Amino acid sequence: MKLKQQLGTDYATKLKVIESKAKEIWEKGELYHTYYTLHGMKHSDAVVNILDLLVDGLNPEDKLDEIEIFCLLSAAYLHDVGMQRKYPDDEARIESIFQAKNKPYTIQDLIRDEHHLRSGRYIKENFKTLDLDLYEAECVRLISEGHRKVNLGSDDYESQAIGFKRVRVRLLSSLLRLADELDIDYRRAPETLYEILKEDMPDFSRLQWLKHYYTSGLIIEPVTKEGKRRLSIEINCQYPREDEGRKITEVLILKPIEEKIEELKTIFLEYGLKIDLAYRVKVNADLSEIPEFLYRDDFGQNLKVSIELPRTKGFVSRDDKLNELSDSLNRNIIVIEGIPGIGKTYISAKFAEKLKDRFDVYWYGNLSEVSTLSSVLKKFAYFLKGKNKPRLANSIEHFGYDNDVLIALLKEELNSSNFAIFLDDYHKAEKELNPLLRELLSIDNSKIIVITRHEPKFYNSVDTLENRVTTVQIDSWSPEHTKMMLETRGIETSELVLREIHERLHGHPQYLNLFCILALKDTAEELLRNVPKALKEAHDYLETEVYNSLSSNEKILLQTIAIFRLPETIEAFDSVNEFKDLSETLDELINKLLVNEIGSNTFKVHDIIRDYCLSDPKKKALRRYHENAAKYYLSLSDEPENILEAAYHFEKADLKEKSSKTLIENASNFISKGFWDKIEIQLKSSIKSFQRKNQPNDINLLACAHLTIGTLYDTKGEYDLALKHADQSKLLFNRIKERHNIFNVYTLLSSIHHHKNNNKIATDYTQKCLQIAESQKNDYLKAVAIGNKANLLGYEDDELRMKYFQEALEIFEQYGSLHNIAQTFGNIAILYSRMKKFEKAYECITKSLRIQEERNAIYDIAKVKHSRAFIYLQDPAKSMNYERIVGCLAEVLGIYEKIGHKRGVAETLELIGDIYFKNEKFELAIENYQCALDTYEKINNKAMVAQTLLSIGNIYLKNKDFELAIEIYRRASDLYSSLNQEADRVDVEISLAEVLLLAGSPEEALNEVSKIIVLDDEKNSLNNREKALTLFFATVSSIMLNKVNQSSQFLQKIGSLDNKEFSINWDFSDIESVLIKTGESKQLLLDVISFLKGETNFPIIRLEDVQILGEDKGTKSKVYHPFAGYLTISVTDTDLEKLIKQINQSQIMYFDVPDIMDLERKKALLMLGFLSKKGIYEVQSLEGQEYKINLTKKGSRLLKSVLMPEQQLSPS
Repeated sequence: MKLKQQLGTDYATKLKVIESKAKEIWEKGELYHTYYTLHGMKHSDAVVNILDLLVDGLNPEDKLDEIEIFCLLSAAYLHDVGMQRKYPDDEARIESIFQAKNKPYTIQDLIRDEHHLRSGRYIKENFKTLDLDLYEAECVRLISEGHRKVNLGSDDYESQAIGFKRVRVRLLSSLLRLADELDIDYRRAPETLYEILKEDMPDFSRLQWLKHYYTSGLIIEPVTKEGKRRLSIEINCQYPREDEGRKITEVLILKPIEEKIEELKTIFLEYGLKIDLAYRVKVNADLSEIPEFLYRDDFGQNLKVSIELPRTKGFVSRDDKLNELSDSLNRNIIVIEGIPGIGKTYISAKFAEKLKDRFDVYWYGNLSEVSTLSSVLKKFAYFLKGKNKPRLANSIEHFGYDNDVLIALLKEELNSSNFAIFLDDYHKAEKELNPLLRELLSIDNSKIIVITRHEPKFYNSVDTLENRVTTVQIDSWSPEHTKMMLETRGIETSELVLREIHERLHGHPQYLNLFCILALKDTAEELLRNVPKALKEAHDYLETEVYNSLSSNEKILLQTIAIFRLPETIEAFDSVNEFKDLSETLDELINKLLVNEIGSNTFKVHDIIRDYCLSDPKKKALRRYHENAAKYYLSLSDEPENILEAAYHFEKADLKEKSSKTLIENASNFISKGFWDKIEIQLKSSIKSFQRKNQPNDINLLACAHLTIGTLYDTKGEYDLALKHADQSKLLFNRIKERHNIFNVYTLLSSIHHHKNNNKIATDYTQKCLQIAESQKNDYLKAVAIGNKANLLGYEDDELRMKYFQEALEIFEQYGSLHNIAQTFGNIAILYSRMKKFEKAYECITKSLRIQEERNAIYDIAKVKHSRAFIYLQDPAKSMNYERIVGCLAEVLGIYEKIGHKRGVAETLELIGDIYFKNEKFELAIENYQCALDTYEKINNKAMVAQTLLSIGNIYLKNKDFELAIEIYRRASDLYSSLNQEADRVDVEISLAEVLLLAGSPEEALNEVSKIIVLDDEKNSLNNREKALTLFFATVSSIMLNKVNQSSQFLQKIGSLDNKEFSINWDFSDIESVLIKTGESKQLLLDVISFLKGETNFPIIRLEDVQILGEDKGTKSKVYHPFAGYLTISVTDTDLEKLIKQINQSQIMYFDVPDIMDLERKKALLMLGFLSKKGIYEVQSLEGQEYKINLTKKGSRLLKSVLMPEQQLSPS
């Protein structure tokens, strides 16, 4: 309909006045919008032409009358004149908005944002000049303002009366709004003008020009489909390249129009305007290429989200739920919950579209049964890297899948940005992802939207009460929604039948869609008569009838798509079956809403339809489809998800051995990429399926499976299970004499036994590796084995370790293995520092660093610099300059922070804290320890949290803040207990006992160490170092409490220890203030400390401290010393006689030896102490444990009485 031709003379004349005034404004106005596509009279004329076509879609009884046409056309010429209106207060308003938004805001921005309102203001202020009366002006103003942004549902847009005529302002505004959006063809973006402006044109404006430039035109015409009248809008685009063109069309052109139609749908349906929107892309090589940077950066990043979101074709407005979701943005996580097919994904996609101006939106739409925490974190990493946040990706690249670290990094990135992350089909991967979501409950700036079928278990009622999480329940449609869907699909029926349809299908959108598909070929009333009343039977009926109504090609394609668990591409479907018109058939299924487009060119069948398709009795065809799908996944990259999908499809194709083989052959890849739990169960199943095979290839495969799962358990720290599978692997490889893999098995067995502290067995296996390498004349394997052998030596034989490292180095240099060369140089450097050969250590560490820098191996560079700092710390010549060492570590810290190595950051901060502690810079030490502690807590490393707490407690002890030290030690102890790390807990308990003594609580101190002693008595769980320290603090505590017997028992146990079996690096200086209070026992306790520190070989038994406890009529005496215990000495004791005979003059003796004068040390010293107390000898202390023993006169007389005549000395 040509609208202008419908006007009588009066209105036609008035319209010409308006056209004239509009033209005058555009010709005389200022150019505020240099880079905008062309507005003005040509745009208005184009809008009028589009309106001519749109009104043909209205019901005949709803056609526009003359006054409505006049108001609509007047608004078409005036709706953009506000682009040329400027006001005196604009500058002040710009400044105010700039302050509020905190980003640049110009006059162009202000006018663009509110030009519709400025157009309305112009009409209101100039209605007389425009030859309008007040009532006409009000209608034209509302329609002009209504062409964008304003809420057309408000009361202002109710119908108005002019004379005896009704003006449907809401409908007219809707028509103008859509027509304005549809004016997008190339004539609004002349190429000659674009060439002039493009150099300085902002990227976003350039994209708007290009979308017009590539649009050749629109075809708008009424059509009849299956007896139903509709309005078809087809957008025609041409591009130099089809793939890019299709994406640009879908995102930049089609999507805004779809959104506009969706927004206006309810209004249009009221008047019978039902729109079908389509597009056609044609290749035209003569057109200019879209600039690569623009496509990659602006389109590829800023608009990528629109491509990735599921298409919402056929979406029925759920403004109530969208508003509820918007109101929930004060929560960190929003859960969207609902039964299958209820519309969760559609509503979520619409919500994502609403959020993309406020948040960086990421739609994670392919969670599945094979998703793991690691795979999800990897995809998050790629997304963040595209947003210039590479730390998560760097951490995965350098350190693999340390998920606690990756979660901590992810939290930091989410807290520092505004992301909205959508996790669709969460229920399929809930078990894997609940630990992640529990951690993300505490994020602040970003939002996580979880789309699921049932309530997830990562939160509790407290989280809900504290507004960390909320659930938005998606319910069935209301009768109004059902009515809207039927009208949109062109299905006309009575209100009574409509309500019956709604109630029969419980307002379920997916089944209502199936109903609509069938109702298009029949009347709704007739179809309803055939639909069973019971819900389950109704669903089954609709599924069957819809499937049967499809063409043969549609059925095959639907089944093909249905076998895939993930959204897939046309290429995937083509690999399963050959199709003649795949794209056309796919479009038909999409138009019927049986197939959804998820993201860019990937498609899936809804689970309801999928389940029905896969229930087809023709299983043989389905098995063939599955086999082809497996081959398709194997043709892709070796990402674990692809391999798992291939194995799944082989399984479904009844090719179980192929499935198992696929898993086994790729198992090491699964482990390296963090798919531990997923692969573990399936590997065990694969092992079972091959257990009865006898062919060498099958046995080899089974052995490889055991080897891989053994490696998995070794990596996980489950060493007994690892050993079981490694042994089985060894047995099988030996059976088929597979020598190369035997080397790998022995290497694994060596690793397992090393982890189990069975170093002798580990060394034996390494020796076997060495023998295999030599028998195969494989020097590279030999070098690997030698290097492992050196590491197994620990600190037992530095010279031998050096020999092995140098031998391995020589081989690695022959092979040019730079990584191994650098690593071996680093090992040698550390070894030289242990041997105090610091110049050589620096030479080797410099070589290691140079190689790693040549490799540009960032993480390895940091590790070498860390080692260099360690060497500086050991070097007495350098360690005094601790600031230089801290400087080295600061470099390491910078690298670790850059690449996202959270664990490395914490370890480096802890080492810096240690350096400051050693140099008594306690404030700096605690600052670094606290930062390390915060990082360990973020990555959930409880063991290192406890260790750092111990370091912090030691500072409080040094600062004599005993109350805080006690609190910190107790926290550390509780953590170690929760981890079952008894050895570490014992160290903390010992420190706690020390600080309790310092705080004046010897009884509490004794309680702490007594618990350790009792446990050791029961389980013999302490090593000698722990026993020695525990006994020492137990002794001090019991002496302070005057518990003589207990202290004696503890001292005697200390005296029985061999200090060559332990090394104690304990700072005993803090306890000195307590020792002063022990009175006469102080020297005894100092002697204990000397023994524990290794300053003496044996506990010092001072002769003056030997006590005579009692005598029996001069025939025997009982003597005692705390370290030596009790001894009964008889006058007939031959050892006593022997001792007296040997010391017949002054004699210098050394007591720090195991035997004294051929007597066991303790007995000899107790006897000497006894004789000294009896006045037989005088004892003079010299230096260390050297003593001069002098025979007294009394001693001489005694000596004469015991000597035989021939042994007597001459009088001289």
